[in-house]
Amino acid sequence: MNIGFHREFEAFDEFPIGQKILDKERFLVLLEQAIRKHDSSGDENPGFMIVRMDDEAKTIVSSGWGHRSANPEDYILREHCGRVGVYLRREKAVEAEFVDVRVFEIATYVLCSDAKDAKFVAELDRLTKNGVTHVVTGISTSTEETLRRRCTPYFFLSMLALYLNACPEDVLGLAKLIFEEDKAWSSVADPLPLEVKELEKPKNAED
Repeated sequence: MNIGFHREFEAFDEFPIGQKILDKERFLVLLEQAIRKHDSSGDENPGFMIVRMDDEAKTIVSSGWGHRSANPEDYILREHCGRVGVYLRREKAVEAEFVDVRVFEIATYVLCSDAKDAKFVAELDRLTKNGVTHVVTGISTSTEETLRRRCTPYFFLSMLALYLNACPEDVLGLAKLIFEEDKAWSSVADPLPLEVKELEKPKNAED
């Protein structure tokens, strides 16, 4: 088995926003074990599985969410998708409830992707050259009703017009829910390393 990852899978990054895999080597060992033990007879779509990892995975995967606080020192500034936002520090993340991994077998992944997309073509070339048999597209660490909010208010507003055309009565309830969740929850992130340089004094400066 050779496991690869979707090009936008960021949990392996050194300084991600949101979920983070803290021990990459151990994660891959546990994931391969989970895939081999997975019973595919109950999968709705052959070739795609949601794999529940052993509880040990909860200790090496940061959930990506934490409770908001009133202490400014608990937060950092990060740029994400062209916008600067405020995020809780990584150590403020709550423990994951579980770790579910979304996995495609490579043949199914090819069929479910856009063959005309240049980014996908480049990604597929990378995966096939590396002999990848399974592709990870994402992980979940909680249900929507417990540890994490459904989406940010910014994202909700961007989708509001689509919802209004379909079911305006559902939008009102969802808007209230997202507002309350945004007051209570925040994404967590890692601070980026800063290169600090000592400023040289002018030669004529006084001590």
